[in-house]
Amino acid sequence: QRIEVRDSYIGAKSESLQSSLEDNFSGDLLLVLTELCRSSAKNDAEWIEKSRNKLNINTSVINEILMSRTNSQLEEIKKAYKQRFGRELLQSLLQSFNDTGSYGSVLKLILTDKPKILRKEFNPKYLKDKK
Repeated sequence: QRIEVRDSYIGAKSESLQSSLEDNFSGDLLLVLTELCRSSAKNDAEWIEKSRNKLNINTSVINEILMSRTNSQLEEIKKAYKQRFGRELLQSLLQSFNDTGSYGSVLKLILTDKPKILRKEFNPKYLKDKK
């Protein structure tokens, strides 16, 4: 829904939503509003890259993102990462972890083209059926 609002917004001077936000806000509030205007996959890709590039890699953020997304969401993250940074997500992460150990194996299981872990998409219908 956020993306639909962003795409359909036309400001007073036929400006984009991002331009309107930049004209009216600054600092941390502008940062938050800008992130809300991006897709979740783009935000996830940015957070993974920020976490990957730290001196001490922040595996907690990477784990949270990779372990809590469905397969289709992971595909969107991989596409957004490739589009933004020009390289494959799996290769970047393996490079950061020197492609060694069990963590590299887990990354390969999660981020391969044909995931071996089935993650079901959330379907609100199931909630209604349980009531």
